Amino acid sequence: MLRLVEDLSVRDTASALRLSEGAVKRYTADGLRRLDAALGTTASTDETLRVTPTVTTSTDGGAGR
Repeated sequence: MLRLVEDLSVRDTASALRLSEGAVKRYTADGLRRLDAALGTTASTDETLRVTPTVTTSTDGGAGR
């Protein structure tokens, strides 16, 4: 979460969580792998990965709720 959403560096994330930089890299990679498996996607392990929230709107005007 800190790495990808809050856009913290590996070093800053490690410092905030009191972990080694290697542990942050490993946990980030493991988390992305699990998320990919759950979503059926493939994430980049590139350090410049950015997450941009999208807003979805209903085209039925909210019918059926």
